[in-house]
Amino acid sequence: MDPERLVVDHLRLGSPIPEHNEIMVLAIGKAAAGMARGAVRELGIPTQGIVVCPVELDLPGFDVFVGNHPIPGAESFEAGRHLMDAASAAGPDDLVLVLLSGGASAMAEVPVPGVSQQQVSDVTSSLLTSGRPIAEVNERRSALSVLKRGGLTSAARPARVMTLAISDVVDAGPETIGSGPTTGCDVFEVLADGATASRAAATACREAGLRPEMLTAPITGEASRVGRRLGRSAGELAGHTALVGFGETTVRVRGTGRGGRNQELALAAAPELEGTSALLGSIGTDGIDGPTDNAGAIVDGTTAERGEALGLDVAAHLANHDSATFLEAVGDVIVTGPTGTNVGDLVVAMRP
Repeated sequence: MDPERLVVDHLRLGSPIPEHNEIMVLAIGKAAAGMARGAVRELGIPTQGIVVCPVELDLPGFDVFVGNHPIPGAESFEAGRHLMDAASAAGPDDLVLVLLSGGASAMAEVPVPGVSQQQVSDVTSSLLTSGRPIAEVNERRSALSVLKRGGLTSAARPARVMTLAISDVVDAGPETIGSGPTTGCDVFEVLADGATASRAAATACREAGLRPEMLTAPITGEASRVGRRLGRSAGELAGHTALVGFGETTVRVRGTGRGGRNQELALAAAPELEGTSALLGSIGTDGIDGPTDNAGAIVDGTTAERGEALGLDVAAHLANHDSATFLEAVGDVIVTGPTGTNVGDLVVAMRP
């Protein structure tokens, strides 16, 4: 999932780059920094370049902006304006190379006329807690945006626009990844997605002496329901077997607790593992699960019991969407910090 390597390999071995005079590189999302480094390694420092990413960093040749996530804020709106201005400045014989990854929808934004920045932020917050699939969320917030739905492509015309994307969205088309700022561009290539991560996890399982079984469909739906179902499947695994899948669940937030979809899935699975030697992990590949510092969690047949010993109840914490509090208390969270890439969520269950 290394974004720098993915871009280098594609530029070296993938589709040819359209003819151009100068190259402008616009990188947006959680993998933006690594993708930009890959472009520099293979193409050289661009005449112009902008990186919009989650953290401050120094990238020679690029103007770097830190975008807000998951709710667009002042920094996101500033970044969006700079992206549109840069794209508009491209000449007719230039190439605008857009490096797109998950998180771009929130990190860069320009509202349509008549819609305030606060309205965009409020609508985004409401959509993200509604339990709607991310494709629907992106479609709805695109209606408020000048940048999304091909807006960046339109700003760059008549220059040619090429997009390389790392997708965090299940079954995503160009209109869904990052809410589709370059829909209608000349070239759109997806370098990696959740299925890529799932195959890599299966390979790691084989190397560890486990027989991997790949889930036949992406993992979607309400996180706690999915967790209970996958927990039951994990508990029924034969020895030396692993169950591997990818996707993105949803959470309709009604409580006041802390957590994220991966932690909620894992906590819901925990009671189903009681009495077995199975484990289940649900991890956000970006290293951040919801508004917490945790990437996700790994639970086993003792998780629920250990929580009960501390006076914690699985059902109550799920009802309050407070999975992080429970899992932190029993020591089952996984903390990686931001990984610099993002292909959605990875779920691995195993029975040693």
